[in-house]
Amino acid sequence: ILMLATALLADSAYNLFLGFAMIAEGLILKAGEYTKLGWAGIIIGIVTIPVASQCVFEGGALWLGVAGPSWIIWWAIWGYYSSSTLHNE
Repeated sequence: ILMLATALLADSAYNLFLGFAMIAEGLILKAGEYTKLGWAGIIIGIVTIPVASQCVFEGGALWLGVAGPSWIIWWAIWGYYSSSTLHNE
């Protein structure tokens, strides 16, 4: 039980920090030339933060159904734009 609780707490902390990091990255992108991608990052970051409540509220884990696919799509698009920016220089 202790190991399960530790894993759940670590996953909650990961999702909390990931949400804040996506908001920060979104703000950086929004200030530059990728405004739409920045706003999407901010929104996905905000949706990610409630997942951290999964350690005290079971419903918090259900937010992963929205946040998880959103991360994958957002990172794929961000990676494409980052890659094309590097190759243009």
